[in-house]
Amino acid sequence: MLEKTFFYILSATLLISCNKIKEKSESLIVKIADDLNEPIVEEKIITELYPELGEEQYEFQNINGIQLQYLAGFYEYYFKYSCDIKLVSDFICHMMVESFNEVEPDSSCTLTTTPTLIETNLTSQTLEELSFFFEYEDLEQYEILETTKTPFRHTLIIDKKSQIIYHRIEEFKE
Repeated sequence: MLEKTFFYILSATLLISCNKIKEKSESLIVKIADDLNEPIVEEKIITELYPELGEEQYEFQNINGIQLQYLAGFYEYYFKYSCDIKLVSDFICHMMVESFNEVEPDSSCTLTTTPTLIETNLTSQTLEELSFFFEYEDLEQYEILETTKTPFRHTLIIDKKSQIIYHRIEEFKE
């Protein structure tokens, strides 16, 4: 009788312990997955991406922005600056492209009404660091130019009043 009681107590204890281990491991997996989706945030100067923009004709000296680096090797860049819109759009629309299997580069810039911004689940801290970029949402009048020049996709949101450009760049990886 004592052996049976001991066996039931031991079995119940092991069952409860295994369930707790399983619950902890599942919550740990979810936490790790969330951490992998959250990017590393760094400051970035636009001329680090495009050194030719540092040339005198473009007047792109010291334009700082934010780089989001995801662990999968995907990058996003966010900039806000004031510059001659024609100069910037001509530079982007005529830049050289790399050959990609899955992404076809555009031959020109496309005027659109809604930016193609990928919705990501960013922490409030990351969104706060990007708040300068999302100020465009409060603008009354703006136009949007988009183009894919592999390995980059550019979205230019242009404030029609102040001529300030909100520039988002996605970097593709194959």
